[in-house]
Amino acid sequence: MTLDATKAIEQLPRLEQAYFLRDDVLGIAGDLIGKLLVTKVDGELCAGRIVETEAYKAPEDKA
Repeated sequence: MTLDATKAIEQLPRLEQAYFLRDDVLGIAGDLIGKLLVTKVDGELCAGRIVETEAYKAPEDKA
């Protein structure tokens, strides 16, 4: 990843933990489509775009 790309990714807004604690699991799953998932592996920044999600509404969902 180039230095410019790394800087651009580091400046993106992060989702707060409260975002994931909402009761609307189907809404959360849909909202995540297109977001970047970013981490560091061996000190190098790695990123991938979320293209698919699943959500389960327990206990109603028997999956």
